[in-house]
Amino acid sequence: WLQTSRRPQEACGTSWISANYMGTLIIFSLDGGILESVNMQNGFPFGMAHPWHEQDTADFKDWKNVLQQATEMFYDDKGRWYARTSAVKEDAEQNFNSHRTLKNYIDSMYL
Repeated sequence: WLQTSRRPQEACGTSWISANYMGTLIIFSLDGGILESVNMQNGFPFGMAHPWHEQDTADFKDWKNVLQQATEMFYDDKGRWYARTSAVKEDAEQNFNSHRTLKNYIDSMYL
């Protein structure tokens, strides 16, 4: 899963949640809803704060490094890859569900 919104213009951070349910490791820019991820190990984050005029170039260089890391893990270390995808799915199942949503709603609205 690739989510490369340009900081700070990410419109919606929910599409990566669906990817987590499928046990998908995500390559993502550090923006928006993705930062609410339970575990940053659920993928390969890239991009740091840079001046606006340098952001695209810096993000591209960082993205290439992260893509290489992800590719090497997939081809060279299947055990680690599968362990991380299983952990991603487990995180999603435990933290992004209707029970947690309802609890947060009740806590913030009624308690």
